[in-house]
Amino acid sequence: MQSTKTYYTEQTIDVRDIKEGWILHGVNCKGVMGSGIAKALRDKYPEIYPGYKNWCDHMGHRMLGLVHFKTVSDTLKVFNCFTQEGFGYDKTAKYASKEAIMKCLDLVEDQILDFCEYEHSSQLPETIYLPRIGCGLGGLDWETEVEPIVNEFAFKCLLMFGVKVVVIENKS
Repeated sequence: MQSTKTYYTEQTIDVRDIKEGWILHGVNCKGVMGSGIAKALRDKYPEIYPGYKNWCDHMGHRMLGLVHFKTVSDTLKVFNCFTQEGFGYDKTAKYASKEAIMKCLDLVEDQILDFCEYEHSSQLPETIYLPRIGCGLGGLDWETEVEPIVNEFAFKCLLMFGVKVVVIENKS
């Protein structure tokens, strides 16, 4: 079996301690940030919640695969990636969608392109942080379902824009 080169790095860090860059994380389409990284980020940055909740209230499941972001400081943006319709705690269920993850990462890539096109490349992050999005509470398998998607995203970010991608294991 041929090994694939990994274009991201991994780091164990409390997501609430990240001060610079972009944080991407998965959210559901129900307007609930009640656990996991979504809850940690909502607790730290309550301003990320109202816009997210409003989108959910008005669009519901049609948000799947879209991204809502909020600038929380001069150096940090949080991207709510709509990767799952609902949520739950059944360890055998798959709440997250691989297709939605791909669409979300494509939209983030488009956001980077927009910054470059409109001469705002100075606003590009040095680093994009994301957890093993869609895994954990989302129910997807990292190695077979999500890692190849994230690795391709990391490859594009590094090659085209010089932006590093760090996959985080939350330390909270």
